[in-house]
Amino acid sequence: MFNHLIEDISAFDAIDGLAVRHHPVPDLDAQFELVLETTEQVGGALKLDFIYASELFDAPTIHRLAGHYVAILEALASPVDVAVGDVQLLCEQEMAELRSMGINGAREAQLEPAHRAIARQPGERTALLFANETLSYGELNARANRLAHHLMERGVGPEVLVGICMERSVEMIVSILAVLKAGGAYLPLDPEYPAQRLAYMVADSGIALLLTHRATQGCIAPTASLCVLEVEQLALQARPESEPCVAVHGESVAYVIYTSGSTGQPKGAAVRHDALSSCMAWMQRSYQLEEADTVLHKAQFGFDVSCWEIFWPLTSGARLVVANPGDHRDPARIVELIERHQITTMNFVPAMLQAFLAHPGIEAHTRLKHLIVGERRCRRRRRKKRLRG
Repeated sequence: MFNHLIEDISAFDAIDGLAVRHHPVPDLDAQFELVLETTEQVGGALKLDFIYASELFDAPTIHRLAGHYVAILEALASPVDVAVGDVQLLCEQEMAELRSMGINGAREAQLEPAHRAIARQPGERTALLFANETLSYGELNARANRLAHHLMERGVGPEVLVGICMERSVEMIVSILAVLKAGGAYLPLDPEYPAQRLAYMVADSGIALLLTHRATQGCIAPTASLCVLEVEQLALQARPESEPCVAVHGESVAYVIYTSGSTGQPKGAAVRHDALSSCMAWMQRSYQLEEADTVLHKAQFGFDVSCWEIFWPLTSGARLVVANPGDHRDPARIVELIERHQITTMNFVPAMLQAFLAHPGIEAHTRLKHLIVGERRCRRRRRKKRLRG
């Protein structure tokens, strides 16, 4: 809200024996999240009050906003003609901060697509564990290559988006790699989503091909414009196990993940190959996974955290353990997986971390060295503050 007042107390000056002075009143609650109140005084002086909700804004933010408003006023008072959009709102210190935050001189050397980094790992090394199944890097790449060749025959290539509606499984990991190896981009479709949301994502993304497996058969029905393939039913034994070697540009899309839709319809966010590879390179440089490390993938693969859970260990030559469907909701099952496979790296939301740490004797039975935890800001009581100027 913007409120402009005109203050004229000159009439009181004519009263003999009456002294007039300004007396500030205590801060009052405001009716809006942000109010700028200007008071024009006789003689041309201007007093400004910013009244703001302290849980939405902090004092430094309001001070910056006040400085930007003063910059506008100075530009209006200047004899030089300047368009409003050309007014320099930021001071030199703010410009320097933006330059330090926005200009990154660091560049990852020789970025390569994630699926190629996975393909060059030693073939005999353990890559993937799920339930009672274990795949080496060689076996994982061979299965993904066979499926990739099949997808290429169906028209999958660069900039072609392929939907994947699967529960956590070996087939899910193989399918993700196969789409990337074929040059395409994958769209995760969580089978636990409501049917209406899945239908919207399919229609909005415009996918023409969907990969499923036995556990999710029927979650999304085929249509005249959508071909649904159940991966387990495909006869892939005769397909080549060689790398497809499809040329993929760093700006090409690797995957698309849809937002929650909490502020409207969900929107697909497309992530480039270079962005994915750069993120994985940064994580490896920062935390340095080794061959003996084991990373647990338990996030729903429709969330972006699932990307680093899957690609970081596989591009670094470590082991990836895929949790069974539903395990992410049961702390006891997560603890059993951690102890069974001696997990060293995993992600927690705060509530799950609390339940995990409360498990009796957990410190003595794990080799955990990397815990990545998402932060949730606590809500504070709503208050109002005033900044006078």
